[in-house]
Amino acid sequence: MKTVLLFPGQGAQFINMGLDFLEQDPSLNIYFDKVERALKENVKDILGSEKIHETKYSQPLIFLTSVLAFESFKKRKITYDAVLGFSLGEYTALYASGILSFDDTLNLIKLRGEWMQEVADTMQGGMRAVLGLKANDIEEVIKGIPNVFVANYNEPNQTVITGDIHALDNASKRLSEKGARRVLPLKVSGAFHSPFMAPVGKKLSDYIQTLKMNQQNVDLYLNTTGDKRDNEPLYKICEQQVQSPVRFMQAINQLKKDGYTKFIELGPGQVLTGLVKKIDNNLEVANIQRQDDNINLGGNV
Repeated sequence: MKTVLLFPGQGAQFINMGLDFLEQDPSLNIYFDKVERALKENVKDILGSEKIHETKYSQPLIFLTSVLAFESFKKRKITYDAVLGFSLGEYTALYASGILSFDDTLNLIKLRGEWMQEVADTMQGGMRAVLGLKANDIEEVIKGIPNVFVANYNEPNQTVITGDIHALDNASKRLSEKGARRVLPLKVSGAFHSPFMAPVGKKLSDYIQTLKMNQQNVDLYLNTTGDKRDNEPLYKICEQQVQSPVRFMQAINQLKKDGYTKFIELGPGQVLTGLVKKIDNNLEVANIQRQDDNINLGGNV
């Protein structure tokens, strides 16, 4: 029986996330201190305020909380065979797989968030969750609408679209007419995971080629393909990921085919745990977003 670790993306944050790991294991403060130095702000103040929902803070702090959960999890000596992150979480997966150091991953996430916001500020973009329609029906509707794209394949009855805000209004109307149960705007400020983010992809590609790559020590499943990484260069993976759909549902189905039966989400929230259950309710899942979850893990997985 094989185990895969899952890492959440933006939107999973909550007030004071991660602080209980630090309270119960002071050795983890080394990661907290590095993030505080990178942000040049009081991180505990940010974690305790609504600032945590701002992209420039939420992305590095979700990464921090996921790493605290991951490092705490490792101390239990539970083996894992693969990693899969959702959007931002793919960068946590790069760290957990051994490819990138903590410092390089943190700097990469910080720059990625800044560059994404720069592009978002130049346009009126957004994202919407479409509930109750199959992905192929959604694709059929939006293929005739310029500047609207699929952003996330989450589970059989939930797909996220992205693009120009006015085009999204048109798409939402047509999708509702097609039979969508609901079309919900997401609290994001840009057309993320769309071709509008191509300039960010180029900057990521250039920057990543300056970083030191380490040996990958577990399987890494990719957002862009939903499959296991083979020999793809990391700079190409990250260049495409920021402007392409997150194929989470396809990745979970591929992991099942590859013999994975245990799925452990590490980091804030339980979004990915919920999605895995909706993809296949027979899969064994657990979530570690607080230190107590780690303590109780043995009874769940």
